[in-house]
Amino acid sequence: VALVFVSSSTANTESSASDGTTSAAAAAAAGTGGGGGTQQQPPHAQVWFQDLSARWHMLARSFSEYFRLMAAHLGLPNWQYAFTDVGLDPAARQWFAFLRPERLAVDLERGRLRRAKKVRR
Repeated sequence: VALVFVSSSTANTESSASDGTTSAAAAAAAGTGGGGGTQQQPPHAQVWFQDLSARWHMLARSFSEYFRLMAAHLGLPNWQYAFTDVGLDPAARQWFAFLRPERLAVDLERGRLRRAKKVRR
């Protein structure tokens, strides 16, 4: 199980740097270098979850969004599986039924809709 925080500006800089240019030149070309009067945009980070079958699932578009999700799920073990097509395991379902039954109902409905959408494809 892995969580990865990805910044789009980091990915762009790394791909430019792999072309043989220096990272400073790549940053300047991307408009993130010093000078030039361009306004820097904050990087758009994403949080991805890798399940045990090595598939990746996007959990959130920012760390603060991920942190809100974690707080809503009380940080219970395996809560990230609510956002996959696998769904929550039986132990996680029991914990959610005991501590957050309303969140469990939302997650189960979302998972059911996600699986139905996948079958239609």
